[in-house]
This record gives sequence, structure tokens and C-alpha cells, in this order.
Amino acid sequence: MNAQPQTPSGLQLRLLKGGLQWMLDFKKPIVTIDGGTQALKWGYHLIPLPPGPHTIDIHCPSLFVRSFEAKLQFTVYPGYVTGVDYDTSDALFIFQAGSIRDLGCKPWGT
Repeated sequence: MNAQPQTPSGLQLRLLKGGLQWMLDFKKPIVTIDGGTQALKWGYHLIPLPPGPHTIDIHCPSLFVRSFEAKLQFTVYPGYVTGVDYDTSDALFIFQAGSIRDLGCKPWGT
């Protein structure tokens, strides 16, 4: 039996901060996808995920609160990557929410 290799699927995550939010350079955003938590650097990340619905929760650690928190539900399709942008530049205070949006999907590798 000749099996075709399965095309990967996943999430293309872009973590952005405002230029005047220089103190965030010292903190890594905390990203939780379906219960799995990791600290990621600011910028682009390609995260392999199985096809299906997923939930992402992002925040910046702070002394008293989860700063710039944002949540989103998104779907990953087989052979596609779903784009998600997280941005803190519109928030003026640490207790305000960050913005998060689903950018849609595109074929893996494009």
C-alpha cells in the first residue's frame, strides 16, 4: 500500500506590541492553546496543530493581573495554516484587553 505523506497543518501566530510599550521587551507573552501553555517571544511563530477547532488565550505576565489578555476560538483545516494576530498597541493600560483576530487560512507553505 502506497500512502501519501500527510500535509501538515497549524497556526501562524504573530505577537505584536506597541512601540511605546518598551517595558514589554522584558516580558514574554504567555500563550495557551487548548490548555498547553508556553512563553513565546514577540514576533512570528509557526505552531503545528492537528485539524479541528482550537482555543487560544494570550496575556502578558504582570505583578497583579494578566495584562492585555485576549482569547479566540479558531479552526485549523487539514493542509492549511490559520493566521492569528495578537496586538497590545491599542491598549493604554495594563488591565485593558489586547486585540486578537483570525486572519483566515491559507495552504501550508505559502
